[in-house]
Amino acid sequence: MPVVNKQKRSKKSKVVWGYRVLGKLSEDERGVIYAAEEIETCHRVAFRGFKKPKTVDIERWNLAMQKFAEALETQKDLGAHPAIQGIERFGEEDGSFYVLSEYFEGRTLREILDVDGKKEFDWTLHLLGDIASAVDYAATKNHPHTDLTPYNIVITNGNWATKITNFGLGRVRTKIGSPYLSPEQVAGSDGTSRSDVFAVGCLLYEVLTGAPPFKGDTREA
Repeated sequence: MPVVNKQKRSKKSKVVWGYRVLGKLSEDERGVIYAAEEIETCHRVAFRGFKKPKTVDIERWNLAMQKFAEALETQKDLGAHPAIQGIERFGEEDGSFYVLSEYFEGRTLREILDVDGKKEFDWTLHLLGDIASAVDYAATKNHPHTDLTPYNIVITNGNWATKITNFGLGRVRTKIGSPYLSPEQVAGSDGTSRSDVFAVGCLLYEVLTGAPPFKGDTREA
């Protein structure tokens, strides 16, 4: 999640749960991420919202949101790990589901690789040590990520700490075609902690060589 350093305040900004939604931070297949701050304390958070489609089946939407809320509730415990983005609050209001999570400034691993190219061994060893530690910790909570990619790994500005985003959202998007999918996920499994270990291996390969280990014209390939 690339985070900009400054966000403009506006009296017309939407207010949710006492938070004023500020500028757009980034956008991916799961939706748009905004900066937001608590009106009373100016505490900054990352804000993501999911709007209920007008044509959606209500029962399916409610079931999906229930499962999503359960995953996010589990993720709250994961925020104790320094390399996992913390979840501060979530809920539903006016037909939209909102997630407020830990805010930080930095660049995604995807951005770093695209701009700087492959990295040296010591840099890679430090990064992958942080990621592996987070994967191990999540496994003890029985809450795998299942969608580890360079897009949801952020290196923060200043202290260069590692932050993994989108825990709890790995099952939301379609991952067909991702070069970080484990064989069991390609075969149709939702994925487990072992799938995360496979993804870490793919990330290690790409950071050191500049390209993912597997490519193909089809999902099977």
